Amino acid sequence: AAGRSHTQEARTRARTAEHLHARERADLARLVDQRRAELGRLVDQRRAELGRLVDQRRAELGRLVDQRRAELGRLSRLMSAHPEGI
Repeated sequence: AAGRSHTQEARTRARTAEHLHARERADLARLVDQRRAELGRLVDQRRAELGRLVDQRRAELGRLVDQRRAELGRLSRLMSAHPEGI
């Protein structure tokens, strides 16, 4: 009888350890999921910020290109009006 209770005790300890390990794994999985979600949100925020910056820069460059085109147009008209040179 003593041998059997020792075996049962060992089984119970093993089951308890398995249960603890399972709970630890579940806790770790939850933490990993939380961290992954946080990082995903941060990546999305950064992507949005960078997208806004790219849009701003594109708009600035577009304005500069338009200014240069206008200047070149004025110069071209001046040169056409004075073919002998300015």
